[in-house]
Order: sequence, then C-alpha cells, then structure tokens
Amino acid sequence: MKKQWTIRALAMALALCAFSAGDAAAQATNLDNARRARQLTGDIMSPFCRNRTLAECPSPSAEAQRQRVHAWVDAGLTDDEIKARLERELGEVLSRNFQDPGRPAFKPTLAPIPEGPVSWVLPIMLLSFGVVVLGAVLVRLQRKPAAAQAANSSDVHVSAKELRAIEDELEAELEARGIGGRPPRA
Repeated sequence: MKKQWTIRALAMALALCAFSAGDAAAQATNLDNARRARQLTGDIMSPFCRNRTLAECPSPSAEAQRQRVHAWVDAGLTDDEIKARLERELGEVLSRNFQDPGRPAFKPTLAPIPEGPVSWVLPIMLLSFGVVVLGAVLVRLQRKPAAAQAANSSDVHVSAKELRAIEDELEAELEARGIGGRPPRA
C-alpha cells in the first residue's frame, strides 16, 4: 500500500513538472510573440494619431489594431504579411524603421544642415548682419525725434500777450456760434 502511494506521488510530481515545463515553454513563446508584436506596432505609424506609432496612439481604433497585430503574430504571420494586411485595410502604412533599400530614410528637419566651415561661419555672419541692421534702426529712431523737436522749437514763438489775444478771439467765436465759452480760469 505504501509503495502504491509512493508511485502515485511520483507520478503526480512527474506530471506537475511536465505541465510546468510545457507551461514555461508556452509562456516563453507568448513573451516572444508579445515582444515581436510590440516592436511591430512601434515601427508602424498610426493612421489615427498624427506623428505617433500604433504603440503610442491612445485611440480606441489604434488599440483594436494593436490587438489584431497581436492576434496575427500569435497566428504565426510574418512581419511583412502583417504590414501588407494593414496596408490593404488602412491604406498606406508609414513605417519608421522598415525602409525600402533604395529609398533613404526620412529625417524631418527644418532645413538642410550644412557641413564643414559653413556650419559655423554662416550663423556668425547672420548674427552680425542682424546686429548691424538693429543698430541702424536704433540710430534712425534716435535721430527722428531730435530733428522733429528742433523743427518744432524754432518755428513758433508766441508771447503770453499774443496767446491771450488768440484765446479771447477763440472764445468770442465760440459764443457767436452758440457752442459756449470756456470754463472759468483759476
């Protein structure tokens, strides 16, 4: 009887080890498939979110496409087959890392970056030109108010007596038109 229990215990232990070894192999396969699907969705630009990959896009439609890519990877499709299916269903799929061998990789920049001495001489020249233009504008702005002030100060010299006569004449004209006089002086 004791021998029978020992055999049963050994059979159970052996079955448990075999099950866990099979489960570990399945987990390793699932982990590899998940990594491959994540890499693939990280390489394909999302048609749902601008300037984001399928892996980065928070859109529910992108989540559905990620689930489909995971299912296709688990089914054993190759990366090219998955990309072809996505292109067929969604239109042109922009790929960040998978470029055609004959086509150079796209590198977004504002302008071509020069190389050699031009790369450091050109900015210095542009900066110098900007400083000269700014200086010329400031000098011109400083001269205009001084010239206008000189013209204004030399043109008109009115004495207090003449000013009083002009004001009295203006007041009489306003009263004649019925507009009213000026407020009382202090």
